[in-house]
Amino acid sequence: MKKIHILKWLNNVNIRNKLLFSYILVVLLPVLLIGFVLTFSMMDMATERAMYEASNSVDRVYGRLDETLKLAKDLFGQFNMDSNLERTVMTRYQTVNEVLEAYSGYTGIINCTRYYSREIEDIKLYTYNETMLDSGQFIVVDDDIYGETWFEEARTLNRGGYWQMLYNPNRNSSYLSLTTQLNGVIHLKPLGILVISIKESCLTSIVEDESYDTIILDDKGIVLASKKVEFVNKELDIENLKTLSDISSGIHDIIYGDKKVKAIVKTFIPSANNKEFRIVSLVPLGAITDKVMRTFMLGFIIMMISFVMAAVLFIFFANTISKRVKRISEDMHTVALGNFDFLPSIEGNDEIGQLSRDLGVMVKSINDLISEVYVVNMQKDQLAIRQREIKLKMLASQINPHFLFNALEAIRMRAYCNGDEEVAEVIMLLGKIMRRNLEIGNELVFFHEEVNLVKAYLDIQKFRYRNRFNYKLNYSCELENYKLLPLIIQPIVENAVVHGLKWVEEGGDISLNAEKESGILRIIVEDNGCGMDEEQMRNVIESLNEAENDPGQHIGLKNVHQRIRLYYGEDYGISIESTFGKGTRVEITLPWGG
Repeated sequence: MKKIHILKWLNNVNIRNKLLFSYILVVLLPVLLIGFVLTFSMMDMATERAMYEASNSVDRVYGRLDETLKLAKDLFGQFNMDSNLERTVMTRYQTVNEVLEAYSGYTGIINCTRYYSREIEDIKLYTYNETMLDSGQFIVVDDDIYGETWFEEARTLNRGGYWQMLYNPNRNSSYLSLTTQLNGVIHLKPLGILVISIKESCLTSIVEDESYDTIILDDKGIVLASKKVEFVNKELDIENLKTLSDISSGIHDIIYGDKKVKAIVKTFIPSANNKEFRIVSLVPLGAITDKVMRTFMLGFIIMMISFVMAAVLFIFFANTISKRVKRISEDMHTVALGNFDFLPSIEGNDEIGQLSRDLGVMVKSINDLISEVYVVNMQKDQLAIRQREIKLKMLASQINPHFLFNALEAIRMRAYCNGDEEVAEVIMLLGKIMRRNLEIGNELVFFHEEVNLVKAYLDIQKFRYRNRFNYKLNYSCELENYKLLPLIIQPIVENAVVHGLKWVEEGGDISLNAEKESGILRIIVEDNGCGMDEEQMRNVIESLNEAENDPGQHIGLKNVHQRIRLYYGEDYGISIESTFGKGTRVEITLPWGG
């Protein structure tokens, strides 16, 4: 019911308001809706892209950090197998000169420090050999060093090293250092504690080129590297970031600087003796959404300006269209009142102008149709009159049908009794033809009845002319029950016998072929008689469309052609082809189905 009321309301709204309503409903609202949907989709896509980039950033940082840590481990393995280092450390020195000479003879640690100066801050071996002296490479362990926690952990922890932040008093700074006990391969005794320190600048370079704030934390929550220099070498004590030292790998929502951020965390264990280190990338969602919103607002302003301009143009065109529609409505109302003296009043090549011209064409077509209906009715009346004239002509010549039939039957029986069976057969055929012609009305007849009439006519003519001609009738069984106008084949065959074979003494041929092709029934009558020259042919074709009551020849052909066209339409009728001295071909075309 509600739908009916809405449709009724819409039907009562003028076209201008309908167009404006459709503009709002079909253009304005969907575009706004799509704009909001796209904005939120862009936010999601931007966030997902930022997460993807941050995850890649974390993976890159991890890869570069792992290479740096692996370098320190490789150096440890190298020193662990260094026999020169072992001999230097295990030798008991008597004098200072011996120590200095040994130091000058071994420069492996110094060389590695110089070679890997970009990554390595310092390499020292804390030796248990009290006969050695402190230097750039070696430090003799004393009671103070023994008492330090990191030294005790390095001695007692499993082989593989331990990563921790160590303070370097000479540089007044702390460095991420690999501490591990070095064992000799010759004497099979501990050589000391090897400390390999990573440069702070090396760790900083790993994160400084990343798009987002990236932090590397050790297992105690100390910041090893960060884009913010003030965080480095300090415990992460900023509110809401403390939890970063405890959370696992994944993506986490946290508050950072009163802003929501996504924290992408990757944990890893640098050595068997350490707990989890963390790499954290902080993605500020506000910056991402603000950028999207700025783009959206710019697009929204442009879209609103476009909508206003479009609305002004739309109203202008709506008014123009409404006026033109109103004019054509008035024209149609004029036609509806029965005034067919109409000329198109709307100019232009658009649909409305075309509709106005089509209305003019339609009015003209109605006038033409009225005339055509009148003409068709006249033609139907003429066809009925001609059918009656044919019957009247036959009735006029029949005298007394029963008298003629009885007389012919008496003659036939007398001939049969006298043994002249051929004459009796011909008389019987003549009686059939006369009876068939007298029974003709306005109704359609079966194809096989018409062919039987033709066959009877040809048999009588063969009796008359003996060996003058032969005939052939070819058609398929499916044509037998096809209905067609009566007396449209026999006059064509009669014309072939009387005119076509007029000068043929013997050897004449007449053929009748009927076939269905593409929805059309074609009936073809051919003879091999004298044919016609071009002038005769032209006269015959021109006479087909002359009035039937015009004097002249070819009345039979003309009658058949005009009856077919009156009944079936202008597309059907007869066509004639003839070659002088060779024969004539007449084709009757009828619609399949009658």
